[in-house]
Amino acid sequence: MSAQQLLRNQTPQPPPNMSDAQEQSLSKLKASEWSSRRTTYFCDTCGSTVIGKLDGQLWIYTGALDQLEGVVQIQRQIFVKDTLDGGFSNWLKEDLPIKTHATLDNDLPAGWLEKNYQSTSKASDRLHAHCLCKGVEFWIARPLASSADPSNPRCDLHWENPERGDYDPKDPWWLKADRTKFHTVVCACDSCRLAASCDFVQWAYVPTTDISLSADGSVPFSHIFGTLKGYGSCKRVV
Repeated sequence: MSAQQLLRNQTPQPPPNMSDAQEQSLSKLKASEWSSRRTTYFCDTCGSTVIGKLDGQLWIYTGALDQLEGVVQIQRQIFVKDTLDGGFSNWLKEDLPIKTHATLDNDLPAGWLEKNYQSTSKASDRLHAHCLCKGVEFWIARPLASSADPSNPRCDLHWENPERGDYDPKDPWWLKADRTKFHTVVCACDSCRLAASCDFVQWAYVPTTDISLSADGSVPFSHIFGTLKGYGSCKRVV
């Protein structure tokens, strides 16, 4: 699910009226209509979202560009309020304007975070994850020690992966903070960047023992489910 990112950068592509060449380029991509105003276009082979269109204006996702310096300049942050806690904006330049919407010129008021942030749900043993249309959705349990238990037939130890490296079942590398959190990274490699059309890609290493296809945890994880499609970029990467 390449769109599940903390930050998405996009730049407008003038002019607003598309040329024949632009129309021809869009015809090679698969369209997904978010609303009556917005459409995204992605590669039907690898799933990378490359172009978006809002009210007839084309936008290019900057992760698809081979070069940013001298080409684009970040001007503002939008929809930050939707993150509830500020999201990735906490690590960006402080002088960037923070807007409530994409097309309206309205800044978030000072102190909005402290004033408006509230937990939207009660504490749960499972975290719901889904795409925009919920064609793909699953639930992640709190970290389970059984994910590294050799007696568990679904534990990660039974997967053949030479690039995974050796590890101690008593101290698995994917569990952090005394086994209360999953290991995460922020990757900027070309493969992740192009696959997600995002400049920075966030990965959480969650073993399949902790993932379920039902809210109550009764349906085990499967690699292909719902509307999810797989793409193998190389022999061991899907």
